Amino acid sequence: QQQQQPQPPSPSKQELDPVLNNPLKFYFSFLSRRTALILFLGTVLSGASYPFLETTLTIHAQHLELNTAFTGLLFSICNGFFLVTMAVIGHGDGVGLPLAAYGLMGSAMSFFFMGPTPVIPVLPLNTSMLTIAMVLCGVATALAWLPMMNMLLIHLQRSSGNGTAANAAIAGVASVATSMGIVLGSLLGGFLADAFGFSWATTIWALAFILFFVITQTENKKNYMFDQGHKQHHKEVTFPNLGE
Repeated sequence: QQQQQPQPPSPSKQELDPVLNNPLKFYFSFLSRRTALILFLGTVLSGASYPFLETTLTIHAQHLELNTAFTGLLFSICNGFFLVTMAVIGHGDGVGLPLAAYGLMGSAMSFFFMGPTPVIPVLPLNTSMLTIAMVLCGVATALAWLPMMNMLLIHLQRSSGNGTAANAAIAGVASVATSMGIVLGSLLGGFLADAFGFSWATTIWALAFILFFVITQTENKKNYMFDQGHKQHHKEVTFPNLGE
């Protein structure tokens, strides 16, 4: 007796994919979603801090007469605290706007300390302050980037479905946000440092974090789409390692 081969599901029973027929429609509609754009820009900004420092910190290290080995150690410290923080908060269930708010303000403080900013003359210019700033930068970047990326994916999937093409389009948006952060961090960091010097460049970058903190808080008070929507819909997400 021949075994019957399993039949593929009929077209009528296959999962409907909202962007399967027209993927470009998804990307154009993305530009009209205020919530998605805010989360996208937050992901870009928080992901641009490390590339910003890769471009500009060497100038500051030369001013402090730091050798190359110590400068490399500072980057290792920053990246190490970033990875540890990501691992800690990645297993939690509260990866939402409150955590991102701490990350945004912590990032601002780290860049104020790193300059140090001329706005706060009492901040010392030494290796101890720079090391503390790099530790804070690593922790705060993780606190800001992971919740922003998490909420971005949740929002896009909730509004676009979870079909194959939809998931691919959402993953594309996430990849673009990460890559854009790398590009803009390096480009703007070098431009600001050349134009205004390292201290004012880091001050401007810190003010950008404070501005975005105000934007997210204002938007959240309007419609509660960050924290309330996250709590109601986060269990529908099929992406791994999103704080489930």
